[in-house]
Amino acid sequence: MSDRGIGRVVTTAPPSPGFIGEGHTAVSVVDPKEFSHNDPFIVLMDDRIDLEAGVRRAGRIPTAASRR
Repeated sequence: MSDRGIGRVVTTAPPSPGFIGEGHTAVSVVDPKEFSHNDPFIVLMDDRIDLEAGVRRAGRIPTAASRR
């Protein structure tokens, strides 16, 4: 088994508005410009969603059918 540890710590940017609208912010966690440091990840986003209960802002997730 390989010995794994934390190779580096990165401070992310503050959250910015997400595509859903009010109640959704996102933070880029893995920058695609630094692929050599992030392999095998290309992009990783931290979506922060705080919507009112019962409010629907977006359609179904395209991959949701495969999760059933």
